[in-house]
Amino acid sequence: MTNLLPREGWALPNAPRTVAYFCGPQPGPSRPPPPEAHGFPAQETERARRDAVHFLSHDISVLWPRATQPKAPGVFDWTLLVPSNGKQGEARFETQYWRANVDPSERYTLALPGTSKARIRPDRTGFVNLAICGDWVDNGFYIGAAEGAVISGMLAFRAVTGQPLPISGEAFWYR
Repeated sequence: MTNLLPREGWALPNAPRTVAYFCGPQPGPSRPPPPEAHGFPAQETERARRDAVHFLSHDISVLWPRATQPKAPGVFDWTLLVPSNGKQGEARFETQYWRANVDPSERYTLALPGTSKARIRPDRTGFVNLAICGDWVDNGFYIGAAEGAVISGMLAFRAVTGQPLPISGEAFWYR
């Protein structure tokens, strides 16, 4: 994402030199909280912040050995964060962007080991008049992504219309 920096108009000398984007699953409840749990999004956002700070404080040196303090190897150098809010140390993290995807539409489809066999093909639901699509179905892509959702939509289109719509890469996926 560093390629976006020239388009953002940062003022020197505090312009960032790189943009890093970290993401991953955040364990949560097996079922969404009830609608009246209004504090849930804030609680999960705070947990995402804590987890990110913990990662920077304890594990970032594995990826970026030079992102640690020269006199304290392994300890994150908080002065690397831009922009500065005038604070020191970990408090500089408050100006960074982080979030917890807690809304049902943001909960990601995980591709855990061994789970692809449970996915249903869009054109093989077992019902004559039903085709399904989404990144969660057997679309040959097996990860939650827009590309998989589009491919499944194309497979569903073929199932519904009977038209032989070519899908690039399909022969490779379903070998």
